Amino acid sequence: MPPAARIPLALWEREKEHIRALYLDQDKKLDELVKCMAEDHGLYATRAQYIRRLDNWKMRKNHTKEKWEYVDSLVRKRKLEGKESEIIMDGKPISDKKLKKELGRYGQPRSLEQPCSIPPKDALESIIARTPPATERFDDDLVTCATVPWFLFHDTFIPIVISVFEHVGGGNARQSAIAKQTSSLARTLLGEESGASSVARTITEKLPKKPGAYALQTQSSVPDHFIQILCWAVYQSSNNLLSDDQTDNFLQWIIKHGNIQFLQQFTQISDSVTRVLMANLLFSAIRLNSKETVQFLLENGTKPSIIHRISRETVLQLAIKDELSNAEIVRLLLEHGACPNATCVGSTDERSPLCLAMMDLPRKSSIAEMLVLAGADVDVSYSDTKYPGIHKTPLIVAAAQEDAFLTGLLLEKGANPNDFYPGSRSALHAAVRSNRPGSVEALLKAGADANIPYGEGKRPNFNHVFKHFSQDSPYDALYSLLTPIDIAYKNGNSKIVDLLLQANAHADGCLAFVANWDRSAGCMALQDAARRGKRHLVESLLMAGVDVNAPPCHDGGRTALQAAAESGNIDMVQLLLDRGAFVNTPPCSSGGLTALQAAIYSRDLDLIELLMREGGRINAEAARYGGSTCFEAAVSTGDIDLVNTLLALGADINPTCYYPDGREISALTWSISQHNRQLFDLLMSKGARPDLPQDCPTPLFAAIEVGSFDMAVRLIEAGADVNRPSRVGDARLDSYSLQTPLQTAIKQGDKKLINLLIESHADINYSHDGTQFGAALKSAISCKNREAVQLLLSRGAHPGRTASLASVIPDAGSHVDLEIFRMLISHNAEVNPLPWDSPFFQAFTKLQYPAPAMAPQGLRLTPFQTALERGHEELASMLLEAGADFNAPAFWRGGKTALQAAAMSGSFSFVESLVSRGADINAPPAREHGATALQFAAIQGHYNIVVLLLENGADINAPRAAVGGRTALEGAAEHGRLDIVHLLLENDKQEESLGQRCQGAAVFAETYGHFVIAETLRGWKKT
Repeated sequence: MPPAARIPLALWEREKEHIRALYLDQDKKLDELVKCMAEDHGLYATRAQYIRRLDNWKMRKNHTKEKWEYVDSLVRKRKLEGKESEIIMDGKPISDKKLKKELGRYGQPRSLEQPCSIPPKDALESIIARTPPATERFDDDLVTCATVPWFLFHDTFIPIVISVFEHVGGGNARQSAIAKQTSSLARTLLGEESGASSVARTITEKLPKKPGAYALQTQSSVPDHFIQILCWAVYQSSNNLLSDDQTDNFLQWIIKHGNIQFLQQFTQISDSVTRVLMANLLFSAIRLNSKETVQFLLENGTKPSIIHRISRETVLQLAIKDELSNAEIVRLLLEHGACPNATCVGSTDERSPLCLAMMDLPRKSSIAEMLVLAGADVDVSYSDTKYPGIHKTPLIVAAAQEDAFLTGLLLEKGANPNDFYPGSRSALHAAVRSNRPGSVEALLKAGADANIPYGEGKRPNFNHVFKHFSQDSPYDALYSLLTPIDIAYKNGNSKIVDLLLQANAHADGCLAFVANWDRSAGCMALQDAARRGKRHLVESLLMAGVDVNAPPCHDGGRTALQAAAESGNIDMVQLLLDRGAFVNTPPCSSGGLTALQAAIYSRDLDLIELLMREGGRINAEAARYGGSTCFEAAVSTGDIDLVNTLLALGADINPTCYYPDGREISALTWSISQHNRQLFDLLMSKGARPDLPQDCPTPLFAAIEVGSFDMAVRLIEAGADVNRPSRVGDARLDSYSLQTPLQTAIKQGDKKLINLLIESHADINYSHDGTQFGAALKSAISCKNREAVQLLLSRGAHPGRTASLASVIPDAGSHVDLEIFRMLISHNAEVNPLPWDSPFFQAFTKLQYPAPAMAPQGLRLTPFQTALERGHEELASMLLEAGADFNAPAFWRGGKTALQAAAMSGSFSFVESLVSRGADINAPPAREHGATALQFAAIQGHYNIVVLLLENGADINAPRAAVGGRTALEGAAEHGRLDIVHLLLENDKQEESLGQRCQGAAVFAETYGHFVIAETLRGWKKT
């Protein structure tokens, strides 16, 4: 009989709650469970598969004597602490009647000093003791929620939904239409392809639960699961938990299905939930270019002064910068009071609305005109997005875009015609360049200086600005020295020349003002003119006394001779040599080249021979960063004949050149990275060394990276070190990592190369810093390469030597290969690393990391804490089974206890479990960038976890972390958690200081555009 088909773990997990409900809650027999799941949910599994899965989940109907004895000890312990207990076993609440019966049967007297027995192996995961829901309590410890906006909103919202959607179609047609809308809504918001009812059950767990947990049951033809999904969307939006994409999809769903009536009814609910949702929908309507929706929202009270909660841009900025920007939407916003100059400090885009419109002329000319007429600042400047060093004003842009009407309008509103910025220059330069006599005349009449930038009184300022600009944008510097008439001559526009001469422009243009230039301007002009082949200008500048051997003025710069050589202009090179240019002037330290190095890039043998005759040094050192020797330059051209020529002239075959990212690369490595086998063979035959000390990456690393088995073999035979790591990333920014050849082969998934390196005695336990797995094993785990992990473990890789498994746990949202972690644990990987505050750990980290903040994440969290922080609950359960310590303390910088990590990631079941096992609810936050469990839950918006923690004694006003911390109220306000803010305010017992704390939290809310929360905080009065 063939084996049953394997069912993916994801499918089992998706149906887990259905199985729990049938098997435990409804007490179905196993055969009945198999049948129901197949018929109702399409899960076709065998009886044996169900038995294995139920055992894996610890879903059992009967419990052992040892478990009941452990429950007895838990209840006694909690009773001593003054706590009532509700027992959850395998996810199912135990009734008081059954609990009394079983404890009477198995419970035994114990001393008060030792109330808690040692739990059975799986009890920690399957048994939870918690405080019963506060449905009938009226004491001071009761968590109240009378002012929580969602509960106040919910009861009004449901009838509106029913009244709107009950009128969709009629009879069977209505049911069909609503069913389609429900599926569409679930898919739109969550991308779920499974049934809408299944999605509704999942998201219901995320909605706030009122004490005495209500269950939605309506006597209506509108399905409950449709209402639940709609409720979830509104709740998420009002608490800043719905992304922009989800909000856009939600609004598109409303528009597509003709549900604007729903919005019309919705606006009748005048409360904070409505106001926040409408504000979010306004941003969405602008992104979707829906003028009608924007108009509807504005007319129903949504303010156009709001700012985006993440980017902190204003509504008007968004409307203008959007690719689909609609002039009518901009008009509506201005008519409803949007400020034409409004920006928000700290936003992702601080350019004014007018600047944003000017960046996209002529398409947004009408918008720009509207803004100017509405009172926008016409002299505001901004940086070009492509060239940040170049500044512009609206007038410069209008003139450059040949927009005569907008140019005139800006001048009429007082725009300064003499604003000058190197790079963009002035509005007059722009109008001349565009051959617009009308605009030129208008600018001159408005007072534009015909000799700008050399007019009266401008010399000191010009030289200062030019100096800074030329360092950032050297290749545009020469053009910044030109006057408008220089450009008019070049364009051959006699009419504009006449206009400028009539306005007293100097007929010689910029050359008339050479005496006004400071040294750097003259040198920059000479070097740029030499590069561009401007012979007349070069001769004029030399006659004016500019130094022919002036050093480069900026990183990556050239002397005049180096610039001419790089452009391959042999005539210009000869002119400069005749005027005394030095042939061996060293290159500038970053990106520089000698004249001979520069000439080689031109591949002009005549030019190379000329410079050699003049004494050019063929083995001159390369620039420290981003430079090349002559030989490296020849190699980079890929010209074998040129390479042979240089070798014949005595070029060194083993130099390295410096790249801008801090690497030194040899010619051999370069040939491999370019897949140039002919060049590789030539270099190897001429004696190129396979292991230069400074070569990074090494040739062997490069060969493995390009997947060349033959090159790798040849390099190893020539003596290449198989364990030598190479830097990957930018060394200058310290944003690089070390990687061995074996790691690279594993990441490439190349079995042949992996085996080659292992057989060549690569050290499989090599570690870069001694704190993590051997580098190879870590790479195999991160690549989820089970075969490589198994191979390395079988060859003696030692996972037990690592400080922590945490370093290889995937990020949140990434798939976890549980089988790999089972292999590691079975090979004695350490699940409980030394506590961070132990003397040995402190000494070790001080030795490895002089600055403790540099310690890797794997040292800041235990594996269990990491799994919880990243939401990998199955892995967390596996680690618990393997003996992970759930009471480990938090590392001082960015660390978390297990409870804090679970609260942050939103794992209600683990928070509940850890609380029942006595985890410290009020454990202090990590000193830097930490938070208590309550603070994390409040910041992340996990309402039900906040309630659970408050019910179990969490301190609402626990101090924030010393660095980067927030109190629970501040964190909830800053992140827009509307309902949690109300819940915290309502349950805050320190009323004498609440007002002051509200004002502080309001600042956080205002900073990130949560205006409704800010208003609530500033006006809060406890009733």
